[in-house]
Amino acid sequence: MNSNADKTRDPLDQAAAWIARLRADDADLADRQAFARWLAADPVHAGAFDTMLELWCDLGMLQVLPVAVPQSSATRTRIARWRVPLALAASLAFLALLLVPRPATRIPLELRTPIGGFEQVRLEDGSQLTLNTDTALDVVMGNDARVTHLVHGEVFFRVAPDAERPFTAVCATAAVTVLGTAFNASCDTNAMNVLVEEGVVRFGAWPANNGEDRLLHAGDRARFDPRTGTLQVDATGSSSLLAWRNRQLVFEDVTLAVVIAELQRYMKPTLSIVNKDAAAMHVSGVFSTSEPLLTLQALEKSLGITVDGPEQGPLLIGLHKD
Repeated sequence: MNSNADKTRDPLDQAAAWIARLRADDADLADRQAFARWLAADPVHAGAFDTMLELWCDLGMLQVLPVAVPQSSATRTRIARWRVPLALAASLAFLALLLVPRPATRIPLELRTPIGGFEQVRLEDGSQLTLNTDTALDVVMGNDARVTHLVHGEVFFRVAPDAERPFTAVCATAAVTVLGTAFNASCDTNAMNVLVEEGVVRFGAWPANNGEDRLLHAGDRARFDPRTGTLQVDATGSSSLLAWRNRQLVFEDVTLAVVIAELQRYMKPTLSIVNKDAAAMHVSGVFSTSEPLLTLQALEKSLGITVDGPEQGPLLIGLHKD
């Protein structure tokens, strides 16, 4: 597409043309990179693209898009009132499946776990995935690419080696790309955390020209900050962070506030520490994620704290009164 011509066209028309181009059989990496630049050029573009995607999905025509459809002036006026952050998130999710070589398989495998859930999945290529609590992961496997979109949650990836099909795990504005290795990835508030157990991965901004990226080796731990486009790397990653794969939480001299925040991920009832002294208490130990209420009871007995409230929550955590 001609970027100069784009500047004089309605954003909805541009979005429709981009969808048609990206779905074409001869769409290549240059097209996908040009689309990424268009999407980043103006927040209105994300809203337009999201609207057109929704329109074609509603019509059941996503596979056979025309180049553009004339829009009424009322429709054009609505562009200025879009909720751009939500539209941008949807557009980035679509973009995640476009900026890698085009997979042959178009329908993603949707993997989901509830709060407190745990699931192990073996993909058709032999890769093994372990999903932690409250996780949403979409997987697209193709002849020249393997792509996963981590919507939220945490996954341990043991990727089957395949030099012809790189494996990419995307979370909002960050991504990990490997050929075959083992790593842990979590996604929260659009930030991505990675811990490498085996091999080497490339981790950084998504798309790549939107920030820093680098190679991580076994034992490295890193977090991508979407606000600054930078990586924070810690070469002393702790294996205790992977204890969740055994349905355990391992804590070494951390505050009760840290423990409760982690335990909250595995429980529906809201947990709230109502006493500053209780929050500052130090905890070490190994606890089960499969029975979080029993873990709370164990903490109550060992630390002398109180846990008050109905089982369905909210649960208030404090100290015994003298």
